[in-house]
Amino acid sequence: MTDATSCYESVKAQGIPTLLTWGLQDKGLPADSMRRLRDLLPDIEYHELKGAAHLAHYEFPDRINPILIDFMTRRQSPGTATRDADHSRTPATDRR
Repeated sequence: MTDATSCYESVKAQGIPTLLTWGLQDKGLPADSMRRLRDLLPDIEYHELKGAAHLAHYEFPDRINPILIDFMTRRQSPGTATRDADHSRTPATDRR
């Protein structure tokens, strides 16, 4: 796996709000990686999910979605909720 430290440092330098959800049973990304990421991005909003593995958003959408909605709502730019959607574009294909 490629070291993404420079990407995370760029996110930090730009002040980009960052949300991290991590399943405690994730075998692909060990706890050490999460600690390192949290050290690189000390202002990160971090949520551990008991019982979840690497795909927590698929495994527990009922727990992840409220976290995502809250995070995005708190960072919503003024006026974005009332903008009209551009219906002239072709919708993306659902690739489930």
